[in-house]
Amino acid sequence: MNYKFYYFYIILIICLSNLINAQDENLKTNQWVKIDKELIYSIVIATDSNQQITKGLLYGIKGDSIYLSLKNEMIKLNIRDLITLSIEDRRTSNRGFVFGTIGGMYLGTLLFISSKDQPARYLEYNDDEAGVFALYELLFATVGGGLGYLIDRSSGDKQEVFYFNQDEEGIDKEIKELENFLTNGSASKKMKMSFHLSQVNTRISEIQDKTNNSYYWNGYYNSNYYEIKNFNMLRNLSLTYEIFEKLEIGIALSWFGEPSFNYFKSDYRYDSIYTSYTNTISQSYDGLGYYVIINYKPLRNIIPEYFDILIGAGVGLGKVDYIFKNETVTQIFESGPIIVTDETIIDEILFSSIITGELKYFVYPELSISIQADYIYLPEKIPTIPEFEMEERNLGNFSFGLGIGFNF
Repeated sequence: MNYKFYYFYIILIICLSNLINAQDENLKTNQWVKIDKELIYSIVIATDSNQQITKGLLYGIKGDSIYLSLKNEMIKLNIRDLITLSIEDRRTSNRGFVFGTIGGMYLGTLLFISSKDQPARYLEYNDDEAGVFALYELLFATVGGGLGYLIDRSSGDKQEVFYFNQDEEGIDKEIKELENFLTNGSASKKMKMSFHLSQVNTRISEIQDKTNNSYYWNGYYNSNYYEIKNFNMLRNLSLTYEIFEKLEIGIALSWFGEPSFNYFKSDYRYDSIYTSYTNTISQSYDGLGYYVIINYKPLRNIIPEYFDILIGAGVGLGKVDYIFKNETVTQIFESGPIIVTDETIIDEILFSSIITGELKYFVYPELSISIQADYIYLPEKIPTIPEFEMEERNLGNFSFGLGIGFNF
């Protein structure tokens, strides 16, 4: 294999990437920044290095210059010559209302629809009760949204102040912060906390894929009254910090446990002696992973700022509490029961890893929603279930779902 060929292409890609980034920076310096329409003609107070104060109405920003309207004239100020810049923020958005509505719906789901008996927060309800739970959701969303609305109305105008009496690197960062503020951008939010709600590939979902009946299959009955959904309301909780524009590091908790199930089958035989058979197949799986994670944003400079694509990976430890039991009880008339049990117990702390992919949309700089997928790996295996025609598989599982992010 000619490795020089690959080295050439790697160097070529790096050079092209640097060239494109340089062209982008040059283009930015010659373009007007698209300012949030609610900030246009806000009051601006600028103080330069000579302690001279200039007060005007915000018109625009281009490159390192800010343009103010003052007495029907346009004033151009070089941002790098300023000490401070104060901008009136008159935006009265409905962010509190949106936050309150989402938070209320999530809290209502956790309290009334997610299972209290399962290892993780899986949804658990019968379809004929969906209308009742929808009313609970509406009630909590209304209360949460109402509280958020009151917070929105109580917050008045505020001043955002930027300081430029720093070294060149500090000034560059402050100008970037200024641009993000004016464009209502999300790039200035370095700390990110995310909740993931996911449809998980579990043993229950594998059983349900084989039959449309959740209570009966292949002669076995499900003893659970409520139908277990495979949607985990708290699959992943992460906290990351953006150390570079394209790179985040942080920690994450992942609940990879699966819904418990208990299937049973009864039969009998009469051949001069009455004999009954009862077979029970059950599983309980509780799992929580602790990870150090890295998120990479390969398209940060290509796609619009209100979108983000993340590819992540992490390593850590997984606390596993897994019990599988396949038990057959044979009862012969006027004789004691014969019990045959095949049991697998895993109660360990294991090495674990996680890979993730996520497409984010920033509703506000402080709030994002996303579509995400992840896979969690653990070295141990879940045993086969011959009665259900299921092979052994890894203790880890795959999930696909939604994400809610709060950015600070």
